[in-house]
Amino acid sequence: MKRKAIFIVLLILAVAALAAAIFVEKPQDRQAAEDVVKTFGEKLRNVSLLESQDIFAESVQENYGELVSARLIDKWISDPKSAPGRLLSNPWPHHIEIRSIKKSFINSYKISGDIIEVTEAELGETVLLIKQPVEIVVGKTNKGWRINDFKASAYKTVLPRNIPDNIASTFSFDYPAILAAEFIYPEIWPPILTFSDEEYSCAITAAAPDLPERVAEKVIDARAYCVKTLDEFDDDSIQTTYTYSALRDNRVVNLEFALRYPRCENLNEPERTECSRERLGFDLNAIIASIMTSLRNQ
Repeated sequence: MKRKAIFIVLLILAVAALAAAIFVEKPQDRQAAEDVVKTFGEKLRNVSLLESQDIFAESVQENYGELVSARLIDKWISDPKSAPGRLLSNPWPHHIEIRSIKKSFINSYKISGDIIEVTEAELGETVLLIKQPVEIVVGKTNKGWRINDFKASAYKTVLPRNIPDNIASTFSFDYPAILAAEFIYPEIWPPILTFSDEEYSCAITAAAPDLPERVAEKVIDARAYCVKTLDEFDDDSIQTTYTYSALRDNRVVNLEFALRYPRCENLNEPERTECSRERLGFDLNAIIASIMTSLRNQ
């Protein structure tokens, strides 16, 4: 009987010690986990997701190696599409803004936050453009604190360009971070969102495909869009700047972006055929309609 009582006491003490280890935190541990995430956020801009595999792998190791577990590093190198980093020259990831930090287990924290992406403005200033929600798990290892898990959600654009900040911050929309295309490259992406108080109108130009600037009206998912396109040509590609304008909630919403299309005829086979087939099947209108539908006032 005495042995049983001793065992129960020891069990209670062990459970209490485990609970203390899980739920009682040291301020320095919490700060260390937070510092890892903040430093990681500052490194994101240095890792281009469009580099060749060798350069990408070297950049990931150089910038993330002291902050991220070897397992997660290997996963990102083998699957660059799953890795965080810099997709375009503008906008680009500036830092991670932490919203909450909670101890999840012994020497482990779950951190919720947003990757803040900015774009260059006049006079070298940066303008907040995008928030991408992230969930990060940071754990203590024999090499220090490391990010063991990283999950990113859909991007949100939070700052339309031509309305006051206190109003702009209430708007967001969802959009694909990467276009499902191998031979179409985003130059200005995500779309720049602006509003206009003018009445909706569309001054359609004559059908002439050789004109560099054209205006057409399209009906997509029962909504009328005025679509303006401006082409810039070089020997290898065509860059097209688009402005899709539509009436929503009694105001005109504009989405402006630019895509670059390589000249398929200049490619060798089988890329030439693949490029042409992709061009025919690429449904840009559906992407824009989806973005317009997701626009919301938070």
